[in-house]
Amino acid sequence: MSDPNVSGDTASDPGSTASRPFRFFPFLLVMILLLGLSLMGWQGYEMQQNQSRQAAQLAIIEAGLADIRQLKERQALLSENIVLQQANLDRVSQIFAQQGELLATLQQQKLGQKDTARLAETAVLVRLAAVSLRVYKDPAEALDLLKKADQILRSARSVAMLNLREVIAGDIANLEAASVIDRAGLYLQLVALIDKTAAQPFKVLEGEVLMPAAPAVAPAPVDEDVWAQIDRFWQALWQRLSHLVDFRVGQPAPTPMLTALDQQLIRQRIVLDLTSAQYALLARDEIIYQSALGQVSENLELHFDLTGSDGRWLLQALSMLTAQSLEVALPDLDASMSAIDVAYDKIEETQ
Repeated sequence: MSDPNVSGDTASDPGSTASRPFRFFPFLLVMILLLGLSLMGWQGYEMQQNQSRQAAQLAIIEAGLADIRQLKERQALLSENIVLQQANLDRVSQIFAQQGELLATLQQQKLGQKDTARLAETAVLVRLAAVSLRVYKDPAEALDLLKKADQILRSARSVAMLNLREVIAGDIANLEAASVIDRAGLYLQLVALIDKTAAQPFKVLEGEVLMPAAPAVAPAPVDEDVWAQIDRFWQALWQRLSHLVDFRVGQPAPTPMLTALDQQLIRQRIVLDLTSAQYALLARDEIIYQSALGQVSENLELHFDLTGSDGRWLLQALSMLTAQSLEVALPDLDASMSAIDVAYDKIEETQ
């Protein structure tokens, strides 16, 4: 006999086997749908990120454009300022040109003055030059004044003015040929002396030789007489007091040892003497100049060690400065003064 349950299950197997592929199809569709949704979500996220980055870049670009607009505005303002400044420069140039024309006109008017006016200006300048030579002993200032006088006479055409100009030219040549003291160079040499003496060492005095200690006096013998005691007394007294007296004959007295304060005072005295020499140089005072340098030389030789190269340089510089005389033989301007008087006489005769 056959079992109906068994035959029923066996008969349904082919049908159930044929329907298995269709059983996974909905699951596959769901997976595909989820995958598609995931891709769409990823794409949407990427698009959102790209939009955010583009928005940030756009903001940066807009900020840069704003800066560029501001720079263009500033450039426009600068261009306007440059144009205004150029216009101002043009106006100033025009004003300078007008002033130059006015100055040229005034110069032409000055050159067109009468010979009496030119002669008056020349006479003033020549007299000032004579004062510079006689009173202030300044040939450079006198030479400059004479050259100005010659410049004034350059436009003159009369015979009297031409003769005066010739005489002034001769005085100019004499002043240029005269020897001129280089006061600036001498002043700088005095400054160098001040600097050198500040570092110059003092003399090292020889140490005093210590006297040997007095020998011990032997005890007096018992049977010594009175004269022997007196002789021993004088010998002991001589040994104790002989080193206290200096018996050198024909030699200079020993120089006392200088303290730090004494050395400082000596250096300050030398600086003051050199400063006095500088003032005397500028004031053209020969007596004070030579006296101050003499004091400096005396102090240097008395207190300082001048055996080194710096010491020899100090002596040489002092010798050269002392040999330099502040008085220079300068020519006078009597010829020019006489020529001015002659020119005045000729102009009065002409008038």
